[in-house]
Amino acid sequence: MKALDIAIKDLRQSFRSFFAIAFMFVLPILITGLFAFIFGGGSEESEISFEPIPVQVYNQDRGEFGEILLTIWGSDAFSDLIALTVAEDEAGARQAVDEKQAEVAILLPAEFTETVVNPGRYTGIELYQDPTLTLGPGIMKSLVTQFVDALNGSNITAMVANQQAGERGYTLTQEQNEALSLAYYSAVSASAQQGTLVNLESPGGEQQEENAGIKSILGFIMGGMMIFYAYFTGAYASNTILTEEENGTLERLFGTATAPHVIITGKLLAAALMIFVQLVVLTAFGRLVFGIQWGALGLLLVFVLVTTIGAASFGMFAISLAKDRKQAGVIMGAGITVTGMLGMSGTFMLSSPTPNAAIDRITLLVPQGWANRALLAIMEGLSPERIWLSILGLLVYSAVLVVLGFVRFQKRFA
Repeated sequence: MKALDIAIKDLRQSFRSFFAIAFMFVLPILITGLFAFIFGGGSEESEISFEPIPVQVYNQDRGEFGEILLTIWGSDAFSDLIALTVAEDEAGARQAVDEKQAEVAILLPAEFTETVVNPGRYTGIELYQDPTLTLGPGIMKSLVTQFVDALNGSNITAMVANQQAGERGYTLTQEQNEALSLAYYSAVSASAQQGTLVNLESPGGEQQEENAGIKSILGFIMGGMMIFYAYFTGAYASNTILTEEENGTLERLFGTATAPHVIITGKLLAAALMIFVQLVVLTAFGRLVFGIQWGALGLLLVFVLVTTIGAASFGMFAISLAKDRKQAGVIMGAGITVTGMLGMSGTFMLSSPTPNAAIDRITLLVPQGWANRALLAIMEGLSPERIWLSILGLLVYSAVLVVLGFVRFQKRFA
């Protein structure tokens, strides 16, 4: 009962502190709100628009694929992206870029189609761009690359067909090679337009949307901020031990025959209750205001409980390393910030097509990394093994830290 009384006293003091309220609730919500404002508030109708990219194409190709490329880029499907102009000569295409009339000029070689339909032949497409621009030329380079990748498949198709025909004593004509290449490219283009090449499904079998949308991004951001500041709360709550020690109230408390372990337990309980309230309020606010889908409610509750234990134990251990409030301030200002940012590294890599596995492992050096991994797994609907492994890792980490912190404080006040 003494430990509970100490916890209730600390809770009352903390919730009267503007500093505590700001770090617990205001800052995570403000940061997420800022990103929501940048991305248009998470509105389904918000979108980024820009003018079509002015492009000059000089087509020297003697075959069909050059015309195919011009037809595709000149179609209605690309009208919002590309403002296509067919140049009469190479000099005119380059001059249009030099005079800022076009952002990029694409020069198709004369042997373009011939290279595609004849295995073993190579050529190149030249892109001439304004060196001061990056977005438009970058988009066009990506489109050219996609087109060439499809044509490389055509080349491989022709190569395999010629090899198999040669093994049977046949020789394919130029017209047959060209027909094969065109058939392959048409099939790939039709499949890509229908979206049937790849279907993404969750472990439960539900088909996922191609783009998770702004709300998912806000969920990852607010989840990271929520964990980041929960660990600040754990350290802030444990720091009251040093505050009361310097103010002399801790010595008077010992004079009431209250054992040190009871006081430490009360401080740990206060930290846990503060963090639990913080996480519940922030998850509810994120769901109701930002429309964030946190995942399965049962798993989310387990995550909140385990993160509460993790943040409280981490805070106790971190403050046990400080001799006074000045050192505690350094630990809270620098140490917890560094460990928090390290733990969020996995969130920063979500948009990367090739995430760094080494960085993903480094995040597990700190408890925040385990907490972030667990929350991301729940939000993305990953396998139960991944979720429970992350939760177990955080529990083990927390158990070690709470024992170390408890023992250090016991020795200090023994």
